[in-house]
Amino acid sequence: MRYFRSRNAFTLVELLVVIAIIGILVALLLPAVQAAREAARRSACQNNVKQLSLAVLNFESQYGRLPEGALGRPPKDVNHAYPQVQPRTPFIAFIFSFIEQNERADLWDPDKDSYSQDIATHGPLAVMHCQSDQQILYPTKQDAKGNYGINWGEWTYGQQLAPDPTDRTQVIDKTKPYAPFWLEYGANIAHITDGTSNTLCMMEMRQAPTTDSGTPTFDRRGRIWNDDVSSYQITTRYEPNSTTPDFAACPSSASEVLRMAEDGIPCTSNPGNAANTGYMSARSLHPGGVMVSFIDGSSRFISDDIDLTVWRAYSTKSRGEVTDTL
Repeated sequence: MRYFRSRNAFTLVELLVVIAIIGILVALLLPAVQAAREAARRSACQNNVKQLSLAVLNFESQYGRLPEGALGRPPKDVNHAYPQVQPRTPFIAFIFSFIEQNERADLWDPDKDSYSQDIATHGPLAVMHCQSDQQILYPTKQDAKGNYGINWGEWTYGQQLAPDPTDRTQVIDKTKPYAPFWLEYGANIAHITDGTSNTLCMMEMRQAPTTDSGTPTFDRRGRIWNDDVSSYQITTRYEPNSTTPDFAACPSSASEVLRMAEDGIPCTSNPGNAANTGYMSARSLHPGGVMVSFIDGSSRFISDDIDLTVWRAYSTKSRGEVTDTL
């Protein structure tokens, strides 16, 4: 009689084969899982910019104009000479009541600048955060950053404030074909003659890091509670996700500047944060483009490859460009 021993375990070769098969399956499935997650994040991001645009429309319905891009305190007539240097109220504070932030609206004191507000008003806002990007807090300034900024037109921060961008001593003329949001100015719908569906409202921006070799810095890009140059004012000077550096307050060390460029948020330091030269491009972590919304409340994905002329045309409110090529 012959006896046979039953096998109770895999051989080493069989085990290695099983591990290899599992590894191959994971490698095949992981990109699909990551793509599905990014699709979900992108959809949530599109909903955010749409909700913000609808909040702007609700503000317009109540007050007969769009909310100001920022407001000086004490208030001055919108037809003032540039420069305008005084404490300000950021854009987001004007739409608190329209994004279900009534508690923050009650806490916000219009007679104080953003640095002097109750710190409870300065925390993160879910509707201002794209899940594809990290949520950055700014502990030294007691506030948080966000991923959506307003359409500040095609010029630099300061050049938007005068009817002739080459002469900043002139007064603001709200009939000129620049952006729908300015310092101390929100456009009347009647002045948006290019059409509300052809004029940008909100655009994506990246939350810039807050440290430079471990030391807090003044990189304001993404700061929704502060209206200084290149905080949340996005221009169409360059295409979305442009490799051309933003001209803003940013880390000074060469290693940090290089790291930010590699991370897709390039920056060149703006000496003195001069308002006439500062600008910030639309940026995101979505592959191939950015999410935007328009004054009519619609939202869509804009490719990084959009023609620059068309991109700039979408940021003006009354210049009469034809933008059917988008």
